[in-house]
Amino acid sequence: MTRDGLDELGAVVASLSSVLERERNAVSALDVTAMKAAEEEKQRLAQRINELLQRPLPPDPQRRAELLSLVRRARNDLQANAMLIASAAEAVGTLLGLEESATYDLRGRRSTSRPMRRITAF
Repeated sequence: MTRDGLDELGAVVASLSSVLERERNAVSALDVTAMKAAEEEKQRLAQRINELLQRPLPPDPQRRAELLSLVRRARNDLQANAMLIASAAEAVGTLLGLEESATYDLRGRRSTSRPMRRITAF
């Protein structure tokens, strides 16, 4: 991978980071339209990252470390957003009385409890 290729990967990962930030803001605002737009952009950028990673790895160990760092950062950000979305979906479902809430007890074991209130339509 040429230096330009590594720079291009860095630019794509930076774009992905920006999209992930917009996605976190959309999740906190429960803006479904913005979340869908971010999802489409993430798919496009992930495809580009995959294309860039199909190129030969740089022979220089320092440049390989840079590449690995970029990929790790993208993976960590994606995983954090996925966990945030799952937590938000669980919280909304619990508030609506659609599912049980999963919590942890004092020993750190997962336990479930029934929703404390139900919202019903008449």
